[in-house]
Amino acid sequence: MDELAIIKTVTAFLGSLGFGMVFNMRPRHLLLAAAGGMFGWIIFYNLEASTGDIFSATLCASFFSVLYGELLARIRHCPANLYVIITLIPLIPGGSLYYMMSNAVQKHWAVSRIYGSELIMYALGLAVGICLMSALLDFLYQLFRRVKKLSDSRK
Repeated sequence: MDELAIIKTVTAFLGSLGFGMVFNMRPRHLLLAAAGGMFGWIIFYNLEASTGDIFSATLCASFFSVLYGELLARIRHCPANLYVIITLIPLIPGGSLYYMMSNAVQKHWAVSRIYGSELIMYALGLAVGICLMSALLDFLYQLFRRVKKLSDSRK
């Protein structure tokens, strides 16, 4: 990992930690949620660097973030939103939004369009990743409940 990647990874951890504090997350959950944000960022950074595709990198990182948040919520007996939201914070495309709006205000339409399409890829990757992983986990939980109910009724 180069120096810039290390700085971005530490920043992702600190950003998640800061948002956890803003949301008044209990200290016993805070470090795990911030670690999830850091791991999600590492996944995004490595995939985006190797493939150059923003959508698939964001999709995979959001898959991980939702899975991580849901699993920790089950293990720690707390709402999944605590972990999922904090874990997704580093993946929010703030830079693309800023540069798109800045160039639009300055009437640099071509550059604004480039950042806008980048922003759409980030947003679609996040939305599709969150929806698909949430649907998959919901399906698996329902399947598990049905199998458990079926096995309990046979006893």
